Amino acid sequence: KALSINSKMSLLSTDLVFGQDQTHLVHYMHQCAMAGKIQAPFLSDAAKFRPVHHSDLTKAVATASDSSLTGQFALRGSTEVSCRELLNLVENSCGKEAGATKARFETPIFPIGRMLEEFLIGTAADTNMAEMLAFFSENQDAPVSGADFWQATGTEAEQELRQFFQKHRVEDGDASLLLPTFGGYKFNYAD
Repeated sequence: KALSINSKMSLLSTDLVFGQDQTHLVHYMHQCAMAGKIQAPFLSDAAKFRPVHHSDLTKAVATASDSSLTGQFALRGSTEVSCRELLNLVENSCGKEAGATKARFETPIFPIGRMLEEFLIGTAADTNMAEMLAFFSENQDAPVSGADFWQATGTEAEQELRQFFQKHRVEDGDASLLLPTFGGYKFNYAD
């Protein structure tokens, strides 16, 4: 007997995802906005993203699974923002003025200090995110590759980034800011 299998597959590569349940990077930005300090690469105007809302991501997965679509597709939101602009939206949702979060000094005076830190506790999650943003600043095609999903399916993202953050509010002491703890970003095994 021959077994016939319909082998259709779509790979959806997402840009940053935003929504009520914050992604790791956006969550970290909220914590830093509350603290008033963040690593310098997060203040980049060169690293650009088109964040997609988690409900649009869900819609895209359902559309892809119900269609005969095959291939790799980029799943992005409708609004392009720089990392700094995204941080400004996050700051406003935290009740802070745009630009209130300042770069914190991270570079050890001697490179041996960074090597020792990485040997003792590994490269921290916050450092990995900062290095990722520095890489994206230089390589704009890196975050998401593939044909545009919305064009390929004749659909579009419904949630708009700026409108979401105008309504989304995070207060100081909000339970959502506690996990992982702000310090947990320094120790990978604590997350």
